[in-house]
Amino acid sequence: MFDLDLFTSTMSAFTLFDKSALLPRVYCYFDDIQSAPEGALSERIGEREAIRQFNCASVRDARNDHLSQAFIFEGMVPEHWHQQIFLYHRLSHPKYNQYVGGRNARREDALGVESK
Repeated sequence: MFDLDLFTSTMSAFTLFDKSALLPRVYCYFDDIQSAPEGALSERIGEREAIRQFNCASVRDARNDHLSQAFIFEGMVPEHWHQQIFLYHRLSHPKYNQYVGGRNARREDALGVESK
């Protein structure tokens, strides 16, 4: 969970993703990605701007990684906090392509393969 509020502190926290001992996927909750109207948030300030700049950094191509909003709530009742969940993906991680579904999940469903 990132409870950092500001652009500078969020960018500083992103150095955690520079570590080599990191999972291939990391769930992140940004508590100040949205607010009431008086918060006057936009894409170019605070945590949202930090995420944008993180993804635009040249090192992203070399690492083949990125941070994006998680689209994992299909079939659930929409909640406001769903928009605050992001996923860090390090596609170059040696275990990135390893199946991570639960015991009851079908691998074919996760991969989008039709059963015969």
